[in-house]
Amino acid sequence: MSRIHDMGGRFGDGMIEVSQDEPIYKKDWHRLALGLTVASGACGHWNIDMSRRVRESLSPVDYTNFEYYMIWISAVADLLVEQHLVTVEELQNPDDIMPQSLEAGVLHCENVEEVLARGAPTQRPIDKAPKYSIGQMVKTMAHSPARSPGGHTRLPRYAMGRLGTIVSHHQGHLLPDENAYGKPVVEHLYTVAFSAEQLWGAHAENKHDQMLLDLWESYLEPVR
Repeated sequence: MSRIHDMGGRFGDGMIEVSQDEPIYKKDWHRLALGLTVASGACGHWNIDMSRRVRESLSPVDYTNFEYYMIWISAVADLLVEQHLVTVEELQNPDDIMPQSLEAGVLHCENVEEVLARGAPTQRPIDKAPKYSIGQMVKTMAHSPARSPGGHTRLPRYAMGRLGTIVSHHQGHLLPDENAYGKPVVEHLYTVAFSAEQLWGAHAENKHDQMLLDLWESYLEPVR
């Protein structure tokens, strides 16, 4: 993550104000945006990492100025064009869109809860032996491992170049950095523990607190 969306662990933004009376959807079109995102995803032309990659590829100006669901709906539009389901011209002139049969990818309302609860598991078989073992100390890459500038990765900026300890091994999983482009690359996935002091130094509220991150093998290097 190397663009404006990578805000986790950043200083200076202040506390998030939470209201107990805040509605789930502040505007009626927010419901439609979520529904369209879920329904279009059921067509099977992209995965969750691809949708994240497209959202994260918005310009910094748009990302910071758009409402939450405007980011979602913009990503859906980009994905529909990217996957050749519609054209830019058709989006600009929706009355001219020719209907297409999507029967194989229809998500019926009575199945939504079950489908969302099931998710899209990413565990896959892997023949390669794991490079690291539980209890081993590792260091994360000091720069974004994404294969393109600003591309999708699950290594947040605040955890780059930090020392941690392997506490769990989850076998092989699709690497999000490549899955974001539809490429099924499988790597070993680990849970890595970092001390708050290691991540935030003197700014840590309690230096003995721990942060657990699920990180792929290519994000890590051994500590010698």
